[in-house]
Amino acid sequence: MARMTHRERVYATLRRQETDRPPLTFWQHAPGRDLAAASFAPVVIHFQREYDLDIVKITPSGSYQAIDYGVKTVLARNDLGTTQIVEFPVHGPADWARLPTLPLTWGAVGEQVETVRIVREAVGDTPVLQTVFGPLTVAARLVGNSLTREIMETPEFAAALEQIADDVARTGVAMLEAGADGIFYSSQHAHPATMPRDLFDRFGDPWDRHVLTRLREAGARILVAHAHGKGAYFDAALRWPVDCISWHDRETPPRLAEGAAQTIPFAGLDQNGPALHGAPDDVANEVRQSIAATGGRLILAPGCTYPLTVPAANLKALREAVDAV
Repeated sequence: MARMTHRERVYATLRRQETDRPPLTFWQHAPGRDLAAASFAPVVIHFQREYDLDIVKITPSGSYQAIDYGVKTVLARNDLGTTQIVEFPVHGPADWARLPTLPLTWGAVGEQVETVRIVREAVGDTPVLQTVFGPLTVAARLVGNSLTREIMETPEFAAALEQIADDVARTGVAMLEAGADGIFYSSQHAHPATMPRDLFDRFGDPWDRHVLTRLREAGARILVAHAHGKGAYFDAALRWPVDCISWHDRETPPRLAEGAAQTIPFAGLDQNGPALHGAPDDVANEVRQSIAATGGRLILAPGCTYPLTVPAANLKALREAVDAV
């Protein structure tokens, strides 16, 4: 069939229609440059021009939604380019009531809204997704990433979580209004290592569903749920109003073929696999295997962020491999 544009390919995949090849996207952090639009947007644009991806997935600092509440971070010493929290605003139940309403036109969130505007204008018709973290993930940042049962089962936390969920929804809507096609919605507390299932069902799932419904009603054309971590609560994400699910399919159930029978996978590439440790031929084999496992019904993407140490030659090999399908 005729060669499709990035937008045609992505939206045909979402409609479960035939495409010339599966869409491809991948992303990395930009440590030290990802909090200000003036420094971050050029990095995102350069990355897109370098690899010509079907979706521009913007990947800001994982704490950007918490900074305007009072969180302070420093760069972590790892090859992902992430940050670690060094100051946080909530130290006891009464602190939850002191959280400000999150601003959208200035501060850390405002910078990400502006990043979307700049990127949208630069990449033409290519679909753009901005990353937005779910309410529990944001709440965890406010206590230094340690949400305990004792903290969560207080009335002060419940009231604050409602406010945070509203701020998360408002953040997502602002990204859409700035030109994003949709939202990469990251729930980093939808797995047992960070949240027991009973607490997630009480405090995570209802607010995730609420936020995503608001984003859909606000006109989001692409909603991707990222179920982070091993043992992720994939069954919960299946019930959310999303188009695709992103998960670590090489590390945790369901396997890619099983997931493809239930949703459109935003998956198929191991962020710690061939691209990081292999050669271009290994990368091409991974692409072919994932396409074969799903019949090509997926958006090829890594389970999470690629480390900064992935060789550029292997990232280019990903692009070449999908073109060769």
